[in-house]
Amino acid sequence: MALKDVFLDRLDVRPHALGVEDLKKMQMPTTMHLTQGGELSFDDELYLTRWSVENLVFDSKMSFLEKVEESFRADLADFEGYAGIEYEEGAPARTEFITPMHKNRHIELCFVVEGMFKLRVQKKDVTLYPGEVLMLDCNTLHADYIQNKDCKVIFLGISQQMLDETVISNVNEISMVKFLKMALIEEKVRSEYMKFTPHTNKRKMENVLLQMFEEISVKDFGYILIMKGLLSRLLNALTMECDYHFVKSEQKGYRQLLYHEIEKYIEVNYRDIKLQDLVRKFNYSADYFSKLIKEITGMTYSQFLQFIRLDKAAKLLTGTGLPINKVASEVGYNNLQFFYQLFHAKYEMTPNEYRKKHR
Repeated sequence: MALKDVFLDRLDVRPHALGVEDLKKMQMPTTMHLTQGGELSFDDELYLTRWSVENLVFDSKMSFLEKVEESFRADLADFEGYAGIEYEEGAPARTEFITPMHKNRHIELCFVVEGMFKLRVQKKDVTLYPGEVLMLDCNTLHADYIQNKDCKVIFLGISQQMLDETVISNVNEISMVKFLKMALIEEKVRSEYMKFTPHTNKRKMENVLLQMFEEISVKDFGYILIMKGLLSRLLNALTMECDYHFVKSEQKGYRQLLYHEIEKYIEVNYRDIKLQDLVRKFNYSADYFSKLIKEITGMTYSQFLQFIRLDKAAKLLTGTGLPINKVASEVGYNNLQFFYQLFHAKYEMTPNEYRKKHR
């Protein structure tokens, strides 16, 4: 079974009649609430929505962690009769609609299975293609385009509490996860989004989403714990197997955060670390790390590593009684003469002189 097959299972819902006055009266799911301020919320910790347009019919089926599954369907030709959904200016009749601008109380991931999907985030249009994912922070004002082109999209909504308690606690806190925690959970950054593009293929994320649909549909014993584990797996796939792009205002903040993670990693592994170790750990190119370190510290990678090693050596000289050759070896220098040269160049004294002066 492929992820696109989950769209074949639809509830038999009749198209809605014309003349509905506003979005709240469109017989939308009973778990959905839309406030006057445009805030959309659902009475559940997690939801999975299958959103599709096929043969000019719009279909949305929502599965919830604990609530009963609900569905909504309408012909695109009928949409002009719904207040709150308007023609996109300049578009030919019955080809493109856009929903009202709204914001979610849940953090939402949008995953394109087939076709093309377009959103308006704040005042900018964002287009997604198969395999791409958009993560929207709660309170991010956005609208969804409904076009006459066939498409299949998955929406995954997660409450902040569930993301905090389940996902972050079960995933290695690599730099990207820490950014998510800072930006989306601790709310230091508001009204933002991130776009993810798989490095090679989308199969891993598709498989995880498919498992989530199976668990949430059957709701067998222990399914909530399994769903939380699958959430962790999905986030890990996003962080380790995708390129991610931030709104421009957050790129600088992320580079700073990534630099601090790199610095801490080198602080622990300085003895025998190589640049390729950073590539494997953080999933960026060697050239990117070199430029990032140079941008923030003014030093090359080699100079930065040398700076950390010599700083560690100075602390060992004053805090322990290790012989000089052992100190050199402990910080990654097997050539004692080379260690002496580097140490003297930085501190303008030999290691022995430094020890006597600072003990």
